[in-house]
Amino acid sequence: MEWLNKLLGRPSEPKEPDEAADLKRELALWQAIHGPESPLAAPSMDNLAEVYKIHGQYAKTEPLYKRALATREKALDPDHPKVVMIIEKMAKLYRKMGREDEAEQLERRALATRAATASHSGSGKAS
Repeated sequence: MEWLNKLLGRPSEPKEPDEAADLKRELALWQAIHGPESPLAAPSMDNLAEVYKIHGQYAKTEPLYKRALATREKALDPDHPKVVMIIEKMAKLYRKMGREDEAEQLERRALATRAATASHSGSGKAS
C-alpha cells in the first residue's frame, strides 16, 4: 500500500485527526492533575481511542484501550460494566484488525463476566 500512497502523492502516515489534538490536551491535563494511572483519565483515553478508531488508525487505538483497561481494572472490580465495556471495544478493534483469536478471547471474557454478574444480581431477588 506504501507504493500506492507514493503514486497518489499521499503521506505514508495518516494525518492526525483534528479532534485528536483537543482530546490529547484533555488527557494530558487529567494525567497532570491526577497522575498518569488515574481512573479519572480513562474516559479521555477512551474518547481519544475512539477518534483514532473512526479514522482507521488502529495502531494508535490499541495502546489507549490497553491503558484504559489497565487503569480501570486497578480502580474497579473486574466485573464492573466500564471494565467489560473496554474489553468489548478491544474485541471489536481486534476483529477490524483481523486478529480473530485475540478478539474471540476478549469476547469470551466479556460474555463470562456479564453472565457471572447477571447470575449474582439475579440471586438476591425475592420470588
